[in-house]
Amino acid sequence: MKYSILLLLLLLSPLARGQNIEGRIIKVDGDKIYINLHHPNVEVSDVLSVFSNGGYVAQIEITAISSAYSVGKIVGDASTPLTEKMIILKSDYSSPATSNEQTADSPVEASAPQENYSPPITQNAPMQVMSNSADSNYASNETSFSTPDVSEKKTEYQDGIPYQYYVNNGLTISLTNAKNSEYGKWFRIDIVIQNNTEQTIDFDPISCITAYSIDKDEKQTDLDVWAYERYMKKVNKVQMWNALGVGLTEGLAAAGAGYSTSTTTTTHYNGVHNNHAPNNGHGNYDHRPYSGSVHTTTRTTTTYDAGTAYQAQAIAQNNVAAFSDSQWNISNAIQMGYLKRNTIYSGQSIAGYVLIQRKTGKALYVTITVNGANYKYAWSY
Repeated sequence: MKYSILLLLLLLSPLARGQNIEGRIIKVDGDKIYINLHHPNVEVSDVLSVFSNGGYVAQIEITAISSAYSVGKIVGDASTPLTEKMIILKSDYSSPATSNEQTADSPVEASAPQENYSPPITQNAPMQVMSNSADSNYASNETSFSTPDVSEKKTEYQDGIPYQYYVNNGLTISLTNAKNSEYGKWFRIDIVIQNNTEQTIDFDPISCITAYSIDKDEKQTDLDVWAYERYMKKVNKVQMWNALGVGLTEGLAAAGAGYSTSTTTTTHYNGVHNNHAPNNGHGNYDHRPYSGSVHTTTRTTTTYDAGTAYQAQAIAQNNVAAFSDSQWNISNAIQMGYLKRNTIYSGQSIAGYVLIQRKTGKALYVTITVNGANYKYAWSY
C-alpha cells in the first residue's frame, strides 16, 4: 500500500512533465545494475529511481547502453540491497548526477557480464524453467534480434567440459556437445537459454535448431533434430522388445528350475564257463573260455522339488521387475531432461538437451535461431 501511494504521488507530481517510463532490474552483478530499458527510453547519465514493495530504495545512474538493456550504478546510498525485479522509474524531472557529453546519437555500448552469466549444465541435467518471480507483465511485444558475429562466441569450462556461449540481444545461450549411443547414434546437445530481455521467447527445439555435418571431402549433410515425442517412440519400441526377451529368458529358466534328473546304469552277465568239458573218448579235456552275453540297463529318473521351483520363480520375477524399473528410470530421465517447447518469460531460463542424428563426418555445425537471430556453434569429431 505504501509503495502504491508513493508511486502514484510520483506519477501525479507536477514535476513529472511528459511520459514516465517503467522498467525492472534484470540482474545485479556487484556494483553493476542491469535493467531492461535501453535507447531511446534511457540515455547515458540518466538517473532513475528504484522502488520495491517497501517504497523508494535508491537511484541508479546509467553508465552504458546496449541494444537490449542498459547498465547502471547506484548513486548515493540504498535503503535496502537492490535485487532483480525491483521497479525502475524514469520521469522527465530526473536529471544527470554528473555531466556527460554522450547524446542519443552516440550511445555507449554496454559490456555484457561474463562471469557466472551462463548457468552451468551437466550431462544429465533435467529440463527446467527457473524464475525469480511470477510477474512478467512488463514483457513487450516481440521484435527481431540481430545475429551476433561468431567472434562474439566465448568458451568456458565446467568440470572440464567446454561450453560455447553468446551473451547478445539480452540473451545468454550456452551449448555443449557429446556423443551418445543410447538407442542409436546421436550428438547430445545440452542447452541453456537465459532470457534477460523484456520479451517473451517462444522456443521450440524443432523449429529453432538446425544442424549439419561436414565430411572429409567437405560435403555438407543436413542432420535431423529429433523431437522428444519421436525419440520416445523409438525408446518405447526398443524397451518393449528388450522386455519380451528378458521375460522369456527368465520364464524358461524358472520353468526348469524345480526339476532334477539322475541316471543309473546296471550290467547283467549271462553264460557258462566250460573249463573241464570232455572233448573225445581218449580222456582229453577241451579248456573252453567263458561263453554267453552281457546286458546293460540304463534308467533315467526325474524328480521335482517344489521349494526350488518356487525360489527360482521368485528370482525370475525379481529380475524382470528390476529390468522394468531400470527401463522406467531411463524413460523418466529422458522425459525430465529432453528439451521440449517452452515459453521463456523475461527473467527466466530453461535447460535441457536434444539429440541430433550422428553420421560419419569430421565436424558438426548447430544453429540456434531466436527471434530472427542466428547463434552458430561448431565442434570437430
